[in-house]
Amino acid sequence: LSSPLYRSTAASWERLGLSLPPAPQTATARPTVSGKIPTDWVLAEPSPGAPPMILFRFPAPLDNYSGEVTKGQGQLKLPDHLKVGGASGYIEVDTRSAITMGDPVLDEAIRGSVMLYAKKYPTARFVIDRVTGEDQPVAYGRLTPAAVSGIFTLKGRSVPLTSRIELEPVIGDDGQPRLIVLGNFKIDLTTFDIEGADGPTPARNTLLFDVHFILIESR
Repeated sequence: LSSPLYRSTAASWERLGLSLPPAPQTATARPTVSGKIPTDWVLAEPSPGAPPMILFRFPAPLDNYSGEVTKGQGQLKLPDHLKVGGASGYIEVDTRSAITMGDPVLDEAIRGSVMLYAKKYPTARFVIDRVTGEDQPVAYGRLTPAAVSGIFTLKGRSVPLTSRIELEPVIGDDGQPRLIVLGNFKIDLTTFDIEGADGPTPARNTLLFDVHFILIESR
């Protein structure tokens, strides 16, 4: 099932150098599911075998440089009417322990002062200012596209950031609700005084992020 978001926006986002992750082949929701959708959600750690919370990479021809964010904390609050407009929340990542490129030597390098300077700036954070989208409530059995704007803080510097996302509520194997959030964004590393990869510009200074968040009901 290819969602409207992928069909209508993939081309324009690719022209900006920010390609969307592959559209799911089948719906992850169960169309016959009924019941109340929570309004208060918190970020869950990925279960074994699940996609990483965040994948990051440089664009071609430097896409062999990549890594992932393994854990984080955050929350999302939907309005009582369950429409995405009026949603709020944040995501925070510990730069000292939650970011890896799959090699201890590389991990130590990216945490150093030339790149993330994790000892001085131990967190990266995104705080939602505004969410816009269709005038329908989030519902089981369908994807809800939205645009999220907010402030992204990395290495002590805060900049505006906008991401295209999709939300889909599902029921987990334990019978409890989950909220899946897919999205992507990019940053210019020079904005944060971070040394890029060896290679041509602008690819060496551009980092692309694919997001796969799973949220559970806050209790």
